[in-house]
Amino acid sequence: MADPFSYRPLGVAPGSFDPMAMSTGEPGPPRRVEWDGRSLAVVHAARGRKTTGRDRGGSDERYITRHWYTLHLEDGTELEAYFDRRARGRAPRWWARMRSAGEPA
Repeated sequence: MADPFSYRPLGVAPGSFDPMAMSTGEPGPPRRVEWDGRSLAVVHAARGRKTTGRDRGGSDERYITRHWYTLHLEDGTELEAYFDRRARGRAPRWWARMRSAGEPA
């Protein structure tokens, strides 16, 4: 098993996003995720910071590259997750690492 305290792709159930957040142009935090081979509900999602990066076209403009969240799962696990706006092709957009463990499986 991969180190749960390092960032790894976060499986997100299709259609489990907050449509209100998406209507503002931000990624809605997922309502259900795949973590450690289990499908778990997100009981609370706290919006965190945003990180920026330079425009890839060479201008001096800066754009939001990641939206950060703290996700509290139904088993008590707390994840630090981010949505990567610059993911290309089949690269995952959601990544997470464990901040604290929930109940053992």
